[in-house]
Amino acid sequence: MYTMNQQFYVPQVIPNNNMVMTQKINHMQPQVQNNNNNNMNKIDKSKKPKGRMSNYTFFVQMCREEHRKKHPNENVNFTEFSKKCAERWKQMTDQEKQRFGAMAASDKIRYDNEMASYTPPAGESNGQRKRKKKDPNAPKRPLSAFFLFCHDERPAVKSLYPNYSVGEAAKELGERWNKVTPEQKSKYEAQVQVDKGRYEQELAKYKAGL
Repeated sequence: MYTMNQQFYVPQVIPNNNMVMTQKINHMQPQVQNNNNNNMNKIDKSKKPKGRMSNYTFFVQMCREEHRKKHPNENVNFTEFSKKCAERWKQMTDQEKQRFGAMAASDKIRYDNEMASYTPPAGESNGQRKRKKKDPNAPKRPLSAFFLFCHDERPAVKSLYPNYSVGEAAKELGERWNKVTPEQKSKYEAQVQVDKGRYEQELAKYKAGL
């Protein structure tokens, strides 16, 4: 059964019965397994397999489907709906989550089988597109006004806060940049434009030499 909580349906647990409720959940897992078996026979080796789903993703999917069935014409606030699902998930015991864990394990088998038969297109390795190697001779891109400001201001921050980590120093620089006046920022913007001209000239020469 389901309980209504601020206009969102979330799974309820029946007292003295360590199971996540509704028979609808019971038949979800076999459906996934059957779908996996059918998909294995119809694998398109050129199509990248759909990513595997976690136990929590299956749980949220079930909640969404049940809510849609009960309120087919209602527009759901997904932020609030996801929050309610997360709250309910935290309250569930490990045994109550086992059903969804089994579904996730089944989907992992499906994913692994499809990935084993997947043929990545040229330029990809194991489904991941290879990054193009950066040419060390290519001209350096112009820095942003903020980076130019950081270059000038970083020594002062290091001197004032010698024990700051890189993240803490970056946060301090960001706060200082937000306090910079428009007149001060215009100075750095002008430097950006000058450096942009330099970059465009060097890039034209670089491309001409290829």
